[in-house]
Amino acid sequence: MKKHYCIIVFMSIFSLCFSQTNKFDLLKGKIYLNITEIPEFSTFKQVQSALLDSLNGFSYAVTDLRRNDTAILLLEKLHPSGTYNKFEILDILQINSLKEGNVICFQRCQKDSVADPELLALVKFEESKEVFEIIYQAWRADIKSGKFYPVDTHNIRCLNYFIID
Repeated sequence: MKKHYCIIVFMSIFSLCFSQTNKFDLLKGKIYLNITEIPEFSTFKQVQSALLDSLNGFSYAVTDLRRNDTAILLLEKLHPSGTYNKFEILDILQINSLKEGNVICFQRCQKDSVADPELLALVKFEESKEVFEIIYQAWRADIKSGKFYPVDTHNIRCLNYFIID
C-alpha cells in the first residue's frame, strides 16, 4: 500500500511540475526562416527585431512578438543560409499584461551611462522625452549563455529613438 501511495505522490508532483512549464519553452532550439512557420506564434505579430552582437562567428538577435497585451521576446542565434539567415530560438521571455503606454526597448539602453546591446527594458513611453527613465523591468539577453536574465533597474535608461530632430 505504501508503495502505491509513493508512486501516486511522485506522479502528482511530476505532473504538477510538468504542467507549469511554459508552452513556449518547448520551442527552444527550433530553427526557422520565417516566424510564420511556427504554429505557436501564428496569432502573434512581429513588431521589432534587432541584432545584438556577435560571438564566435555567430550573430545574435532579439525579436519582439505581440498579441493583445502579451509580448514574447525571442533570443536568437543567426545561422547563415544562402541569401537569408535562419534563426535558432535560444530562449523565450513572456511578458503578460503589457499596459498601454509601456514599450519594450532594446539596442538602445544604458546601465550607468554605458551602452549595453544585451540590455532590454520595459519602460514608460513618454513621447516628448529623449530618454526613458521610468523603467519597470529589465533583462539581459546574454548571448554567451543563450538566456534572458532579470537585472536590477537601478541606473538604467533607454534612448527614445522615436524623437525626430
